[in-house]
Amino acid sequence: MPLGSDATISEAAAAAGLSIDTLRYYERAGLMLEPPERAASNHRRYGERDVRWIVFLTKLRRTGMPIRRVREYADLIRAGHGNEGERLALLAAHRRSVLAEMKETERNLEEIDRKIAEYGDRIVGLENSLAPHPEPHLTDRVVAITGASSGIGEATAVACARAGAAVALGARRENRLRALVREIESDAGQAIAVSVDVAREEQAGAFIRMAHETFGRLDALINNAGVMLLGPFEDSDVDDWRRMIDVNVMGMLHCTHAALPLMRAQGAGHIVNVSSVAGRPARAGSGVYNLTKFGICGFSESLRQEVTGDGIRVTVLEPGAVQTELVGHNPAAVQQRMEQRFAGVRQLDPEDAARTIVFALAEPQHVMLGEVLIRPTAPTD
Repeated sequence: MPLGSDATISEAAAAAGLSIDTLRYYERAGLMLEPPERAASNHRRYGERDVRWIVFLTKLRRTGMPIRRVREYADLIRAGHGNEGERLALLAAHRRSVLAEMKETERNLEEIDRKIAEYGDRIVGLENSLAPHPEPHLTDRVVAITGASSGIGEATAVACARAGAAVALGARRENRLRALVREIESDAGQAIAVSVDVAREEQAGAFIRMAHETFGRLDALINNAGVMLLGPFEDSDVDDWRRMIDVNVMGMLHCTHAALPLMRAQGAGHIVNVSSVAGRPARAGSGVYNLTKFGICGFSESLRQEVTGDGIRVTVLEPGAVQTELVGHNPAAVQQRMEQRFAGVRQLDPEDAARTIVFALAEPQHVMLGEVLIRPTAPTD
């Protein structure tokens, strides 16, 4: 920047591309063209010649020249620009010292390389353990979530939006979805609400298409919609069987069937099927629910084998006891037994499952979390 003869210290520093603190350091170190006592004055004014000098000093410092030699060079210049031979000798001495330092550095680097080769794995492991772990991000991703009006689905919608994803929220309770959309949008997120009964094939397909058409792509589908109706099998209602199978299994199949062609066309995608710890061991009184969750696990593994070559990842999440509305849909006697079983146990929050889902989604494309079981730390059996 062109300067007159009366630039302020801030203007001179800006013209030289330095901070004011660095310029003041030059002054305190006696490196300026003017006598040190004047250079240190609070009322010092700078001209264009001063700025050129400051830039030159900075170049010397950036070559690694010690401050002692920079001061010697400045003294030569101030003493009538010195003898050219003296100045060249000073620069030559600096060059020799730099070359010597470079050779020493090369020897040090060779030793470092040898150590890395010897202890490479341990060094990398230590670096990874010390490195900060950034928050997972889903910027520019589009995520469709079923069962998004409460529980794990609602928490996952909020977590995905906060991680940067646009979210399509599907459930039957449209009023709750709209309230959730307002919450997400108030936090600068993007979301749409779609009333959908995933047990109906045409509604499930329309939900997936709406997500894709609204946001232009579909990166992930979270098949979370589910029903848990418990009790002795002999006393159970056939309609309850159908309801669990229709929502837990058929709903997952309908949405996945509609999403796969879109993901194949993109060359990537992620299906997350929310199963349960009930998809592993079976318990008396939850036979049909076990059936649906075992089915989700089996289907997920089969699907993984079919689509992994197309860049589509498949994750099955198996949460243990989670504080959601599911238990409240059961008869009072069943609810009482569940309360007794989990008395004193710190159950999982929906947000715990949501964090796990976001973590799986945010992993690099070459990493797939195939099966994830999360449980309360306290024993539940």
